[in-house]
Amino acid sequence: MQTGSKIALVVVLVAVMAVLGLKASRQEPAASDQPTVSAPTPAPDTAAKSDPALSPARRALAEAKQQGRPALLCIHSKTCIPCREMEALLAEIEPEFQGRVAFVKVLVDDPQERSLVEAYRIELIPTTFLLDRRGKTVQKHIGVWPKEELVAELKRLAES
Repeated sequence: MQTGSKIALVVVLVAVMAVLGLKASRQEPAASDQPTVSAPTPAPDTAAKSDPALSPARRALAEAKQQGRPALLCIHSKTCIPCREMEALLAEIEPEFQGRVAFVKVLVDDPQERSLVEAYRIELIPTTFLLDRRGKTVQKHIGVWPKEELVAELKRLAES
């Protein structure tokens, strides 16, 4: 193979890799097969619920904190399959906790919620947070949360 042909082949390969890399970087992140749970960390601050500059999710979190209710915050997407599973699970169990736990669902690509998504440092979806009555994050879970485990955690949170 001549030197000119080798160079052309390398240029084509680099271009193909660049295009594939660009497509991969535009794909929506999805949670890994192994869900993770992490230790408590402080939640991003939420201002008073009456602040008109607050996004709908921040307003809902501030209201829950003001009322002394724990909250579940789920950041997800309409297009990822694990997110759809988590959304269906939350719709199923939410009535059981009505009035005791605030359920706040946020689309990861909602422009109104961009600052909240950034504040919670979302890298994979779905990501679900449990916040105590003071608005502090007590648990973070990436992926689809098994129903029995989530219900047990919500019961414990609602009773604390």
